[in-house]
Amino acid sequence: MRGNSREDANTNDPSNTSNAAIDFSNATGDAHRARKVSLQHRQGCYHCVTHVRPVLVDAVVLRCHPTNVADAVRGVSSQAGFPEFGALALTFVLRGDLARLRIPSLTSPRRVDRLWEHTCFEAFVRAKGQAGYYEFNFSPSGEWAVYAFREYREGGPIDDDQLNPKIAVQKEAETLELHAVIRLDRLSKIQPGSILRLGLSAVVEDINGRLSHWALKHPLGKPDFHHPDAFAMELAMPGLKA
Repeated sequence: MRGNSREDANTNDPSNTSNAAIDFSNATGDAHRARKVSLQHRQGCYHCVTHVRPVLVDAVVLRCHPTNVADAVRGVSSQAGFPEFGALALTFVLRGDLARLRIPSLTSPRRVDRLWEHTCFEAFVRAKGQAGYYEFNFSPSGEWAVYAFREYREGGPIDDDQLNPKIAVQKEAETLELHAVIRLDRLSKIQPGSILRLGLSAVVEDINGRLSHWALKHPLGKPDFHHPDAFAMELAMPGLKA
């Protein structure tokens, strides 16, 4: 439950932390149509299952915290979309020299705490105007976790296996791609038709155990994915059908 992120060359610059939210509220319809992707069984590919992958506007860049060093990482990016009613699909792409990074090995999908201590991807979700929010952790191992917060850092884990994000991962020499689906319809703080504020982020561990924190936007000071400023993407959920 820590916090932060970056992408292609020279994004390790504090001047890149824009104050403007990334607004995808008008990018619904065709931009959010999902296509099913059957990940092929090939070298470096695991959790090879038929999975939902969103198709939308260009991927957003996650930026490295200016105090972190991440010379083995070329960039981190993410996409979000609605593959079906009540669900939010996320894709994260990490590019770099994966041989110099610690990527958790495949294991059985299960809820595990403290995934942010190693390489993992994270999504923070709240309805616009609300103080309460959710945190989702997705490990390349297939492990995951969900936390609910009443307000800033006030909360804890949710024990609900129905929130299993069905993680799928494709790994190559210089690319790690992770897909996950959040069941918004199981979250009491999120209602159909809500305007979502999203904080997309990643923690990347190198072979020396050093962590770098990547996010859409970093607040001043140390990495903090929970900070209100980190919820930098705005996305409109589909409403209830008549």
